[in-house]
Amino acid sequence: WGCDVIIAESGEQACSMIYTRAIDFCILKCELPGMNGIEVCQWLHSTDVKHHPHVLLLAKRSSKKLLSDAYRVGADDLLTTPFQLEELRTRISAMAQRASRTRLFHQQPVQVDPIDSYRMDLAYISKLPSQV
Repeated sequence: WGCDVIIAESGEQACSMIYTRAIDFCILKCELPGMNGIEVCQWLHSTDVKHHPHVLLLAKRSSKKLLSDAYRVGADDLLTTPFQLEELRTRISAMAQRASRTRLFHQQPVQVDPIDSYRMDLAYISKLPSQV
């Protein structure tokens, strides 16, 4: 797949690796020994880490609460096991594309009129409940 793989045996070991290395993507099991995947995500987004990896959480089962918790702590995606390798490859590819777009976005100066964008956001947000 063109990736270097580093395996952590526990949540604490994953934190240490993330802190000391420039890792682009992190696939974390929710059921890691010690700190679980959600706790590692929480640590990642509350710690002064120089390089924030994109995070895909793996869970044995999914629930609305788990999904909500995963996104709340900064996970980029959640995948339930068992899964097909092609689905994993697709999700990693999507995260890589988002990372690439984010890098390009931050390299260009952006000018936005705060009043117009605020009005547009309110108009858009007010229509969401009827569209869902």
